[in-house]
Amino acid sequence: MITKKLIALMLFAGILLGACKGPEYLPGKKDLAISPLGSQIYPYKDGAKLLLRGELLAVEEQFIYIRLEENNRNVAIDKEMFNCYELQIAQFDNMSFDIIMVIASVGNGFLGMLTLPLNLVTAIGMRSASKNEVLFDCFQITQEELYQFARYPAGLPKGIEIAQIYEAK
Repeated sequence: MITKKLIALMLFAGILLGACKGPEYLPGKKDLAISPLGSQIYPYKDGAKLLLRGELLAVEEQFIYIRLEENNRNVAIDKEMFNCYELQIAQFDNMSFDIIMVIASVGNGFLGMLTLPLNLVTAIGMRSASKNEVLFDCFQITQEELYQFARYPAGLPKGIEIAQIYEAK
C-alpha cells in the first residue's frame, strides 16, 4: 500500500517539475545574447494582474508594446496602467535530470523512502535557482531599463505600425 502511494507521489512530483516551461519564443540561456526576440512580460498594478501576458516588443516614453500570447494581437499599454511586472528573459533550464532523480528513488526499494525526500528537495532547489536566473520583477529591472529586453530596444522602427509586427518563429 505504501509503495503505491510512494510511486504515485513520485510520478506527481515528476509531472510538476517537468511542467514548468516558458513560451516557445523565449531563447535558452545559452542563446540569450544573440536572440532577436523580446522577453515575456506580465504587467500588473497594485498587485492585481492585468491579464496581459506576451512578448515585449518595444518600450517608448509613454507606452510599452506587447504581442499577446492568447490571441497574437499587438497592443500598446500606457505605462500608467501598471506599476510592476514579471519579466522572463529566457527558458528555464531543462529539468529532466531532476525528474529522473525523483523517479530513480523507486529503484532504491525500501531506501526509496529516505532518498525520495532528498531527491525532491534537491530537485525543487535546483528549479528555484533556475527560475531566479531568468525571472525578474520591477524591483530588479526598472521601467527605465525595460527597453533592453524588448524585441526592438530602440523603440518601434520608423514607418512600421504595431499591427505589422508578426509572431516570432
